[in-house]
Amino acid sequence: ARGVAAHHAGLLPQYKALVEDLFKRGLVKCCFATETLAAGVNLPARTTVVSALRKRGDNGVEPLTTAALLQMAGRAGRRGLDEAGTVVLMRGRRDGAGDADLARRILLNDVAPIESHFQPSYGMACSLLRRHAGSLERCRRLVERSFGSYKASKKVSGVIYAGVATSDLEKYAGAAARAGAAADAFSALVEENAPPAVLERERSALREAQREVLKSPVSKLPPEDQAAALGALQAARDGRARGDGPAPESPDWREYVKIVGVLKRFGALDDEHRVTELGGLVAAVKGDNELLLALALLDEATLAVAERGSAGEFAALCSAFVSEVGSRPGVFVDYGPSPSVAAAVGAGAGINMI
Repeated sequence: ARGVAAHHAGLLPQYKALVEDLFKRGLVKCCFATETLAAGVNLPARTTVVSALRKRGDNGVEPLTTAALLQMAGRAGRRGLDEAGTVVLMRGRRDGAGDADLARRILLNDVAPIESHFQPSYGMACSLLRRHAGSLERCRRLVERSFGSYKASKKVSGVIYAGVATSDLEKYAGAAARAGAAADAFSALVEENAPPAVLERERSALREAQREVLKSPVSKLPPEDQAAALGALQAARDGRARGDGPAPESPDWREYVKIVGVLKRFGALDDEHRVTELGGLVAAVKGDNELLLALALLDEATLAVAERGSAGEFAALCSAFVSEVGSRPGVFVDYGPSPSVAAAVGAGAGINMI
C-alpha cells in the first residue's frame, strides 16, 4: 500500500515476479534489493542508492567489484522518462572513513573479463534429455550456446602459417579489409571533387586504418608469406563452414558427455539416452550432486524410514540430505539418531560414485 518492496534471491519466484511487475507499473516507489535485481532484470529507476561498498562473499567481507558497482549504477535513469539518472554511494556505518577512496578505486579499476559460470550437472543433463526425448544432438545445440562454449570457439586454435597465430591473422584480415574500404571511399571522393574538408576527414580515416594494418605482426612478413598466411586462414574458415575442418571443441559439451556416461552407468538413462525412473528423480531434486541424492532417496533403508518411521525420524533423515556440512561450525546436537535413521544415512554415505 505504501509502495515499498524487497527483492532478493531468497524470495519465492512468484513473489519476485510480482514485485518486478509492480515496479514496472510504477506502483512500487522504493525497492530494497540485492545486485541480482540489476544483473538480470530490466528494471531501471530514477535513482539508485548503493548502501554499502562491501559485501559478504565466499572469502568474507570484500569490496564490490567494478562490474557489480557499474551494473547497479547503470540502473539509474529511465529511457524516455529521465534526462539523467542519479546514483548515491553511501558511506558505511562501520569503517566507512575510507569509503570515498574505496569508491574511487572501484570506479577507476578496469572491469574484469566476463567468465562463464555455466556448469553441466546430473540434474541438468536429465532435464534436457527428458525434454528432448533422449536426443543428444538437440542437447548439444543447447549446451554449446553457453558463454563458455562461445569463448572456447574464439580461442586461438594454433599456428596456421609462418609462426603467425590465428588471432593475429584474424585481426590483420579485418584491418586490411577496413583499410581497403577506406581507400576505395577516398578514391571515389577524389573523383567526385568532394570539398576539401570532406577529403581531409576521409584521408585521416584512411591513414588510421593503414596504421592499424602496419601494427600487426603479419605486416612484418614478406608479401608472399602474407598472401599464403591469409590464404590458409580463408581455407580454415571455409573448412569450418563446410563442417570438415577442426571445429573448436566445447568444454561444456565434453563435461556433459562425461555426465551422461555416469548417468547411464547408474541406470538413470537407458541405452537410447531416455530418462528412467531414477533419472526423473535426478531431474527433480536440487543439490550439489543430484544423482547421489536420488540414489540415497531410493535406497531401501531410506524408504523404510519414510514408510515406517516416525515423523521425527523422517525429519532427521531429511536434514542429512539438505544440511550443508561445515556451514555453521560449532553447532551440535546433544543426542544421536535412531538406529533406522543411522542405517539410512550410513547407506547413503556408502554409495560409491567412482
